[in-house]
Amino acid sequence: MLVNFKIGQIPTTAEQVNNNIASYKEELAKAIVDYANTYAERNITAQMYNEDGTLNISGYRTVEELAKHLFENTTDIELIDAFKMRNESPKSRAFLDAFNAWIILNNFDMLLKAELKDSVNIKKSLLDAQVDKDVIKY
Repeated sequence: MLVNFKIGQIPTTAEQVNNNIASYKEELAKAIVDYANTYAERNITAQMYNEDGTLNISGYRTVEELAKHLFENTTDIELIDAFKMRNESPKSRAFLDAFNAWIILNNFDMLLKAELKDSVNIKKSLLDAQVDKDVIKY
């Protein structure tokens, strides 16, 4: 998430870190939207960020509400069954990817801090907030 493997970039500035994190969050949101469109018979287009890098509040809320609707009542049994079938069933794989994306998006800063400890600083005033790509949060 901090390294952008698609372009082979190891970030050297806070701006690059923030852009890479924003790109990762966009990928997570896409996993949720793709699952909904493919398997939940939805026709949704939603992006976390606009072309200019500003937070797309409407798109973010759409993804958030969609994921909540799809996953908030998911049972342990459903998760276990999907996990067991993940290699045989594209739907199960997509379900797990989207479910995990929802969990990561909802807990992103906490997970980042837990994994990287003091290697990353998060501005306290922006903790758990979604921000534009050019805002230095991390």
